[in-house]
Amino acid sequence: MKNLIDINKETATYYSDLEKLVISAFLFGGDNYGETVVGISTDIEWMENQEGYSMVVHLEEKDGHTSTSGIGLYPKCMHGTPEKDMLTFYSSGVVFAIIPTIGMKKTLNKVHKSFDIEK
Repeated sequence: MKNLIDINKETATYYSDLEKLVISAFLFGGDNYGETVVGISTDIEWMENQEGYSMVVHLEEKDGHTSTSGIGLYPKCMHGTPEKDMLTFYSSGVVFAIIPTIGMKKTLNKVHKSFDIEK
């Protein structure tokens, strides 16, 4: 198994579910070369040309240098049936796709309105 971050009780309450998924996408994605995850940027960027979001994972390499890795989040909206909306996580390839929670949709919609949210 690749180098995993220790998600203890304190860490688990610190990171949102979306941030935990972004970290997981890095850990299981193709850009992981054994670095240790030391944090995640709270900024979410909308990539207009790719029609997706980007979040940055902060890393520490084996020799102590720091680096970052961008994780792509790509929405697929099923207009009229929002319970079937998908969010695909990408790190040098598709890592996994989930059905995002209302909270995740609200967070992402603050950056760019991608999801219809029923009231």
